[in-house]
Amino acid sequence: MEYVKTALELSGYVAGNAILVWVTYIPLFIIAIFARKGSEGSRRKASNVMLGASVPGLLIVSSCLCICFILFVKAFTVLKANQSTEYYSYDDLYKMLQDFEGMGILFTLLTFLVAGIQCVIFIICGAVIIKSGTGKLIGWISVIVSILIIIGGCLFVGPFCLAISY
Repeated sequence: MEYVKTALELSGYVAGNAILVWVTYIPLFIIAIFARKGSEGSRRKASNVMLGASVPGLLIVSSCLCICFILFVKAFTVLKANQSTEYYSYDDLYKMLQDFEGMGILFTLLTFLVAGIQCVIFIICGAVIIKSGTGKLIGWISVIVSILIIIGGCLFVGPFCLAISY
């Protein structure tokens, strides 16, 4: 059980570095799902565009999960082998962790690229939903959340990520 706990901590290191991925894409996907509740033509088209724009973000979230799972399995294997033989050492484990260390920054840069485009699409589609007359609340939520993600990325996360990379 101790090996599982240590392996989870090490794989959580990558997930912790990529927390921006979780905070950005999941709310936008939820907004796109709730926007589809309407039956009017322009709202339906705008919500379909929002849902389509959510797909790259969901792919990034799933790739983050896959990398965390791969790191968990690899760390667990190294820890388990270290118990039974002297072939592997903890140095091997931390070398492997250093291979995955840049993944959090990679996910952050991918998030800046994809989320910027995605938020602009959500702002435009939110304005279309507001203008259509039905579902003004979800339209305003879409616009406000997208603007907050853009502002948060530019003011806080961007400089922090640049500081870490140097």
